[in-house]
This record gives sequence, structure tokens and C-alpha cells, in this order.
Amino acid sequence: MIVTLDHIDDVMFDLHPGDRIFLRGNLGAGKTTFARKLIHKYLNNSESHITSPTYTYYQKYGDNLYHFDLYRAESAIDIIRTGAQDIFDDESSICIIEWPEILAETVVPTITVDIVPSELWREFRIVNCQAPKIDN
Repeated sequence: MIVTLDHIDDVMFDLHPGDRIFLRGNLGAGKTTFARKLIHKYLNNSESHITSPTYTYYQKYGDNLYHFDLYRAESAIDIIRTGAQDIFDDESSICIIEWPEILAETVVPTITVDIVPSELWREFRIVNCQAPKIDN
């Protein structure tokens, strides 16, 4: 599915406590744009200033929403040292995680979104958006 910024709201989904949203894609694919839109929807405020927390690893919004950007992290230990393990372990927290691959052994996603930029400026493709299957 190809989505432009004008229609990105059409593919936004609700966030719930316990969600771990993995946003995957190359540098410049649109992960932060997608995260920003999710955060605006959750906060019900499109005027909130949302930036990528590349240098701080994560930013908190509201009571329980966390936006992670792990591009600079060299290992999962870098993230754990910031206190993030407590956030991941808290079932009431919601985590949107850019560059989540470094956490593969630590955090299980509830939804994964793979983003691949298209040939045209300000468009991107959502290749995969699925929740993992849960065995009962």
C-alpha cells in the first residue's frame, strides 16, 4: 500500500496499554513521520511538538506513551542502562520503537510496521503491519 502524508491518517490505528510498536525501515524511510502521526492520534492533539529522540533514546508523552529511537544504540545494554527495561516491563506503557532490531531478544512487538520509501518525495509504502499470532 502506498500512502502519502495527506492520507496517512487513513492507516493509523489505536494504541493500547501494553502495545509495543516496531517501526522498521532504512534511514529516511518515514519512521519518525509515522511515529509522530501515531502520537498525535493518541494524544488527540495534532499540534504537539514531536521530535525524534535520537540522542536521548526515548521521549515520554502523556502518562504512558514512549517514543524510542534506537539508531545510535550499539547494544541492548545501552538502552537498558537508561531505565528502559522498567518501561518495557510495565504492562500499562505503550512503546513506539524506531530501529527496534537491537531489542530482538528483549522486547516482543505487538505490531510491526515495515516502511519502504517510494520513488516519489513524501510518499512511503507500508509493507507489513501485523500483530504476532498468540498461541492459546
